[in-house]
Amino acid sequence: MLCLLSVSTQSTIAIDCSAKCPSWPLGVVAGQDSMIIVSPPTIPAKFTGCQIAWDSNYTKRMTIEFELGILKKVEALNKEKKYSICHYQTGKPVKGAAPVCVVLMEQLSHFRGIDSVPVKQDQVNWPDNKCFPELK
Repeated sequence: MLCLLSVSTQSTIAIDCSAKCPSWPLGVVAGQDSMIIVSPPTIPAKFTGCQIAWDSNYTKRMTIEFELGILKKVEALNKEKKYSICHYQTGKPVKGAAPVCVVLMEQLSHFRGIDSVPVKQDQVNWPDNKCFPELK
């Protein structure tokens, strides 16, 4: 699935929602012992498309889909290393959704996705460049 991110009235950036690796533009969220890679790094209020988060081993942790700024779907890797899939209608979990869907909705709707710090290719020493061979 190819999603389009509208970054202004003049330009769009194609984001592949089923991507196996992050793509530019991207950002990072740094924790104590980990780094999350996010593409795109920020999203506008009326965003339609997806935002994807990977861990530093390039394992896809979460795919978030929005339509005109309203949460539509989240696929998140759970503790059992399986993806929990949550569907939303008008930004609320559909009837019968798992409790995790309510938690994800509250977190992601409040922050409008995952807010990260945008980075340029030369700003980061990537742990493994399997997704970015041009940086080796």
